[in-house]
Parts: sequence; structure tokens; C-alpha cells
Amino acid sequence: MNKTTACRQVTNGILGYTKKVVSLQGIKLKTFMCMDSILVTPKDKSQSATVKKILRALDVPFRETDSPYNPEFVEKIRQSEKEIEEGKVTRIGTEEELAEFLGLKK
Repeated sequence: MNKTTACRQVTNGILGYTKKVVSLQGIKLKTFMCMDSILVTPKDKSQSATVKKILRALDVPFRETDSPYNPEFVEKIRQSEKEIEEGKVTRIGTEEELAEFLGLKK
């Protein structure tokens, strides 16, 4: 930019966008909106529906995408996370315990 061109940046922390205004000798030429992207991963269909309702109520545009993961794989991961929360884990602290757990110790 030269001396006669100015660029100022206005950020709205509440609405989550940045607006850049380019002007030439005080005349606004162009406004650029730089929106934030947020990835939301609901745990179930109920949460998904609630999030969609909230976004629609706030007039926030969104798009849905299918998960790239196999649903059976996702269920196994969720089950494992549940077992971890319940304390159903095997803790291995030494190399000897690891060898025994893997069946390598005779």
C-alpha cells in the first residue's frame, strides 16, 4: 500500500469476525469479512439438533458434513472412552509389566 491507501482492521470479539476496510484518500474501496470457522462435534442426534436450532436462531450459516469415520469404529472409541472413565484400564509402569501383559514373559 502506498501513502494514500489505508487499511484498518476492525475485530468484533462477540460476533467472532474480523472486518478489513481498504480505503484510498478516505474513500472506502472494499470491505473484507474474515469469518472464524468452528468445528462442532455433537455426541448424539439430540445435541446435533440443539446446536442446529441455536445456530438458526442466531442466523449463523452452517453446513453439515458426514463423518469420514466408520460408525462402528467411532462406537468402539466411545466405548473405550467410557471404560477409561469407569477405571476399567490396565496400567503398565515397567518393562516387566509390559512384557507380562504382552505375553512375552516366560
